[in-house]
Amino acid sequence: MMTGIHTLSREEHDMVGGGNPAPGQSWYDYLNERFPGGEWVGNSFYPNGAPDMPQGWSH
Repeated sequence: MMTGIHTLSREEHDMVGGGNPAPGQSWYDYLNERFPGGEWVGNSFYPNGAPDMPQGWSH
């Protein structure tokens, strides 16, 4: 059982959190490169394609 607070280095945080864009790279480009076929709906990114939205829903 872990107790206490553990601080992660940037490299450890990137490994756990899935990474970050390279310096100068936008999040938009980073996500599109990392998840080809992903889909943007408004400001939301769906790596496996957008789900079917309920009828009458709009962003």
